Amino acid sequence: MNVESDPICSSSGCGQFAHPAPPAGPPMDYPVPSFGKDPDMTTTMNSLNISEQMNKHKLVMGTPESKAKWHNIAKDTLYDYHPSLDKDVITTNRNIDAAEDTLGKQMIQLGSSSDPICSSAGCTQYEHPLKKKGYPMNYVVPNFGEDQGVKDAANSI
Repeated sequence: MNVESDPICSSSGCGQFAHPAPPAGPPMDYPVPSFGKDPDMTTTMNSLNISEQMNKHKLVMGTPESKAKWHNIAKDTLYDYHPSLDKDVITTNRNIDAAEDTLGKQMIQLGSSSDPICSSAGCTQYEHPLKKKGYPMNYVVPNFGEDQGVKDAANSI
């Protein structure tokens, strides 16, 4: 079946599957007005000059010298976030797997939701006993009527 026309296309070609032209992007090369220096930057630079004169010290940032002076050495040390297991741990895990295969039971349930130190009732043995509060809770509050300060404020209004 050497047919030269594609049965899915019309006689005018396969134009129905062509991707549409991408939409025009944002405008380019447009004029940007200049309103001079930013007042916030002018104030910051003025404040910096004043502090440098007060301390008789020039603030230097971003130069190789300042980067060397303020370099954090701790960041040079690579830390292994996924260290390999110790050979004793690997041997222990292998022995556990062999014992489970031999006995046909799972001895340790890793990641289970039960805490081996607690009973099936929960971990109530670690709760602190309730203590009495050092002050009374339901005491009588006498009613002496409306406060004189509230009365004076209402009269002055």
